Amino acid sequence: MSAYLLDPKELAMITRAAFHMSCKPRALFECYENSKAFALALARENINSVEYRYPNLGPCAGLVDDEGEYICEIVKELPYAINRDGAKGMYNLLAKYEYNACEHPGWNDNDANPVKMVISAMMREAARKMAAHIEEEEEHVSDLIERVEDLRGVIANLKAELVKKNAKLERIEAAFRNPTDEAA
Repeated sequence: MSAYLLDPKELAMITRAAFHMSCKPRALFECYENSKAFALALARENINSVEYRYPNLGPCAGLVDDEGEYICEIVKELPYAINRDGAKGMYNLLAKYEYNACEHPGWNDNDANPVKMVISAMMREAARKMAAHIEEEEEHVSDLIERVEDLRGVIANLKAELVKKNAKLERIEAAFRNPTDEAA
């Protein structure tokens, strides 16, 4: 596998989403006093992962010049981070985070890792929201199918009426073309 540091905006978005979950995991409040503390923990897990994966490349695996600046960027983004991509976008972002934070033993060998617990809870919530959205879409599609079937019936009736009217028009046109044939 490989690993890289997520963009500060992405970590800020995950942090904000964690504190806006409908059912917040206990680990979030028991382990982190505020969003900045959780953002720092997210960054630390990601940094540990890249440093474990690439031990010979130095701090942050050489991906940023200054770890402190990287973390400051995350904190600066917190007030502005908004998930505009819905549950699917959040799920994908969380999967991306998990992929890039899982390289070190502290992630894989520790199911009590509070960041891992929060990320898992967030992924479950995003999956539930996606499932609910799919159910809503299925209901909407069923309604649309019903409407299409109704419209097919209306169209069939209109076609039948048009065929009758066209036959009548053809008889009238024929009568005008050959007035003597009609009189006879």
